[in-house]
Formats: sequence, structure tokens, C-alpha cells
Amino acid sequence: SSKCDVPEGLADVVAIAASESHSLALQSDGTVVAWGNDDNGQCDVPEELTDVTAIAAGWYHSLALLADGTVLAWGNDDNGQCEIPEGLEDAVAVSAGMAHSLALLADGTITAWGDDSSGQCDVPEGLTGVVAIAAGMLHNLALLSDGTVVAWGNNDSSQCDVPEGLADVVAIAAGESHSLALQADGTVVGWGNNDYGQLNVPEGMPGATAIAAGNGYNLMLLGSGEGEDDTTPPEIQGCAETHVVFSQNGVDTEADYSDWITVTDDTDPEPTVEFDPAPGSTLPVGDTIVTVTAWD
Repeated sequence: SSKCDVPEGLADVVAIAASESHSLALQSDGTVVAWGNDDNGQCDVPEELTDVTAIAAGWYHSLALLADGTVLAWGNDDNGQCEIPEGLEDAVAVSAGMAHSLALLADGTITAWGDDSSGQCDVPEGLTGVVAIAAGMLHNLALLSDGTVVAWGNNDSSQCDVPEGLADVVAIAAGESHSLALQADGTVVGWGNNDYGQLNVPEGMPGATAIAAGNGYNLMLLGSGEGEDDTTPPEIQGCAETHVVFSQNGVDTEADYSDWITVTDDTDPEPTVEFDPAPGSTLPVGDTIVTVTAWD
């Protein structure tokens, strides 16, 4: 079947992934559906595969992250991209390049395996505090908890030359030979190959809230640009102090959004805790969890 021929009756989809010639869909019951080119078995989802929480599609292989933190792979294995490292556990995210695979672990470190012809599996020594990963064709990006980005692998188009001073990044995307970063204010920064204008970010649009990078093009999800410019933080009733923890994919981040919270002293014995970003603001895309603890 074609990669664009969505299976009839497919429903309850919560995540999708697409690659060179095949497509994946994760359903709400934790199962995976695949369609498209199956020359390398990339659409042969393992029987009885369940409890999947995330998926990734390489050029000719597929990855599934399970609820227990383990990873499964199927499809082309010419470069070992489907050979899960022994003992790999506590994974919270996966990403797939042309013939290599990445897993982000709960401790903020990265494990890589598969084709290493361009150093794409040579994770920088001492790299920690990672909250998101993105695999391009032969290079990788890592978003750190402090809002900076690290890149490694093939750099023939400067796709690993992260712009100096780039900060406040909340999401990343890696194309074939270019890279993108979404900043907290909704701006998008690109670097690397620009043969097709993939670095020419359109001007005059509402702030972006999500990004995706393809072979020689990009997509960005835009905010509505509507609504009142009201940045008044919500109130937390009944407490004198608050502690706010932001985490992405289970990893605490150092991002500080406490300006969106105010504290009002109240004698209510059961205070309510509310959190709501100001209109037009953004949070890291993906599995972002906000925990607010309030006490007297």
C-alpha cells in the first residue's frame, strides 16, 4: 500500500510518524498500525505489541517505546539500527534517523545505536539534562533543560552548527540536512542546508507552537494571534508559597514560568491550585507535565 493510503477505519489515533516511504500510527489502546512500503519489513508490526507510548519512523525501520521504558524495533537492520542495546531501560522518548536510532532516558542522557558513518551515534561525552531529541538523516539534536541545543553527526551543510547565543528553546526538529528550533516566544530559528528555502522562516505570522522538519521543507503550527493581550497570572488561593516544577518526558526542566502564578493569602482550609499560561505563551511540546505544589 502507499504511505498515503491511510487504512480504512483507522481511529483513536494519538500519535503519528512518517518516513521515507512508510507511515505509523499509535492508537489510544497502545497498539501500532503501519502502512506503506514494506520492502524491509518496516510495516510488519510485531504481533501482540501493546502498551506502546511513543513511535518513531526511520527511513526503513520503526521504533516503539513501551510503557515500561523499553524499546522495540523492526524493519531494516543492515546497520544495527534495530539491535536495541542490551539493558536499555527507563527510556522516555525515541527518535529515528535514516539508519540510526536514539532513545532519551529518564535521567536526561541519550543512547544511540545503528549507522555511525557520520558520528551520529557518538553522543557527546558528558551530555546530560536532555529533555527532547530529534534525529535527522545523519545528524542529531538534543534540547537541554536550560533551553539550549546540542548537535552532532554529519555537518556537511552546517546542520550541526547551532547558532551562537540560541536560547529559550522549547522544541527541536531535524530534517535531512537542516535543523530547526522553536523558542519560547514563538519564533523559529533554522540552520543548515537552505537549497529549498527551508531556512527562510515566513515573517509576520502569529507565534509558532510546534514545528516539524522534512527533507527540504518545514511545517509549523501557528497560534491564533487572537484574544486579549492579558498576561495577568492566575491566582493560587489559600497558600503563602508555591513551588513549580516543569518536566518534559519525565525529566525536570530548569525553565521558569512562575511569572504566570500569583499567591493570595486565604484561610480556605482546602485551597485550590490553578495554573494557566498567559495568552500567546508557549510550553515545550511533547509530554509536558506541570506540577504546582502550594503550602502555607
